[in-house]
Amino acid sequence: MRLEDDARVRGFVGEFVPVHPLLDTSRPVSWGGLDLQDYYIEHKRGQHEAVMNAKAVVGDVSREFAAAFGRSYGLFESYRLEDAERVLVAINSVCGEIKEVVDELRDAGEKVGLLKIRLFRPFPYDEVREALRNARLVTVLDRSESFGAYGPLFNEIRAALYDLEPRPMVAGRTFGLGGRDLSVTDIRDLFEEARRCLESGTRPQVSGYLGVRGE
Repeated sequence: MRLEDDARVRGFVGEFVPVHPLLDTSRPVSWGGLDLQDYYIEHKRGQHEAVMNAKAVVGDVSREFAAAFGRSYGLFESYRLEDAERVLVAINSVCGEIKEVVDELRDAGEKVGLLKIRLFRPFPYDEVREALRNARLVTVLDRSESFGAYGPLFNEIRAALYDLEPRPMVAGRTFGLGGRDLSVTDIRDLFEEARRCLESGTRPQVSGYLGVRGE
C-alpha cells in the first residue's frame, strides 16, 4: 500500500479509542456473559433496537466511504436486475462466478440477474423486496446448513417477499459446505432449471443441495 493510500485509510477509520479499556485501573469494569432474569428481556430488546438502528449508520458510513475512495458499497449489490425474471441471491465470493454466467446469458438475450447480499443483520427486508419486486423466480444460495430447517438466507429472502402481490416463486439451494466448489456449470444449471419451471408453469423444488456426490 502506498503511503498516501495508507494515510487516507487511517484518516477514514480514525484512531481506536476504547470506551471501557480493560487495563484502566482508575475505572475498573466487570465483563461477563451473565445477565440475570430481572432485566434480561429489557436488555435483549435494547440490543435488538441497537442492531436495527445500525442500518442507518451503515448507510452513512457507506456514503462517507464513497466520498473518500470513489466507490460505493450499499446494503446489497444489484447486478443486472432491472428487468430480470430469473434471479440468483447469494452472499459470498461465488457471486463473481454468478456475474460471469449472468453476462453470458444476458448476451444470449435471457433476462437473468444477481442480488448479492452484503448486510445480513439487520436484514434489509424493505430494500430487498423492492429490488426483487419484478422477479418471477428467485433462487437463493446458502453456504450454511440449518439442520431440520431451510437455509438462513432462504428464510430471510422468502420472508421479505411474502407480502408482494404477485409474489415471486422462491427456491433454496445449499452449496459449498466444507469448501466444495460451485462450478460455472452448476450456476448455468440453476438458471436453466428456473427457465424450465417458468416455461412449464411448475413450481421448483423448495430446497435442495448442489454438488452432492452420488445423486
